[in-house]
Amino acid sequence: MSVLLKILMFLFVVLVFLAGVFALGPRPALDYPTLGAPLFVGTPANVVEQLNLQNQSVELRDQGCAARLKAAGAAEAFLPRPVPLGTGPLSLENVPQQTPISVVYLHGFSACPQDLHPTLDLVADSLKANLLQFRLTGHGVVGDGLSLATATDWLRDTRRAIEMGRALGKEVVLAGMPTGATLALLSALRDSEGVAAVVALSPNFAMANPSARILTLPWGLRVAEWITGSRRHKWEAESDIRRRLWTTEYDLAVAAEVQLLVEEAQKADWKSWGLPVLSVVSEKDTVVDLERARVHFDEMEGPKKWTTLPGSVRHELAGNAIESHLSPSLAEVIVDFLREQGL
Repeated sequence: MSVLLKILMFLFVVLVFLAGVFALGPRPALDYPTLGAPLFVGTPANVVEQLNLQNQSVELRDQGCAARLKAAGAAEAFLPRPVPLGTGPLSLENVPQQTPISVVYLHGFSACPQDLHPTLDLVADSLKANLLQFRLTGHGVVGDGLSLATATDWLRDTRRAIEMGRALGKEVVLAGMPTGATLALLSALRDSEGVAAVVALSPNFAMANPSARILTLPWGLRVAEWITGSRRHKWEAESDIRRRLWTTEYDLAVAAEVQLLVEEAQKADWKSWGLPVLSVVSEKDTVVDLERARVHFDEMEGPKKWTTLPGSVRHELAGNAIESHLSPSLAEVIVDFLREQGL
């Protein structure tokens, strides 16, 4: 055997070894909640109790970060004010009664339940529906809790929120923006029981920045840290309300969890989708890849509508948090679509 051939064989063995080390490197993994094992069973009163416990179990940055429940027809939200369990405000006349429809909202990544306020209030009021704005694990808390959250946590949160929605309404309108939209779509695709329609606002099927794909590769976090010079991502909020409702610094590990959800959405069988679905986007969105989102949206069967929100120049579309006057316009688009579905 020639010396050259021995060298080539040695290099081949080294390359195979290195490829194996790379493939076995650490990477995030997704675990769906088990179907048939409910995470919540109960009445509207039990929903109040569970949300109250959730709000009191962690230290939140702001009241707008708390899980929020607004009863149909009520002028003010029942939660997030602290409720002494089993006393006072939990009397039967104060607990929301089940309505024909409930609206369940899942906020965006690093945001809080009121990131789109008052849009969902306007929608729920028009539908005479109970409104639940659920807080996803790790969001809105004092400290670095967001960095410890996982995509599995958020899928479990979504399952629990839908089950609470079924207690609050005979049918559920599930809404989310934009990672919240991804969670809503994936969860309803897997189990649509009780879900009447999905509203996907700025849905995240791919990040506009393609380098996000690095995060879920083997050793991806190490590579990302090497590229950026830090394991921490930090951004500056442009207003006081943004600083209060958004987490502006977190470990890249939780960004990898978002990318994991995105890739799960890219692999999903959307041709088996059959629910009414509305997607509203901004043509000026620079955060998510709308072309990729549209491809998967077009695969869906059933009643559907993809539309842009006139005047919107932000990924977040509307709401007081971005000093937008477009909440009534967005609410009208949502309500009109739901009315067309007989809701």
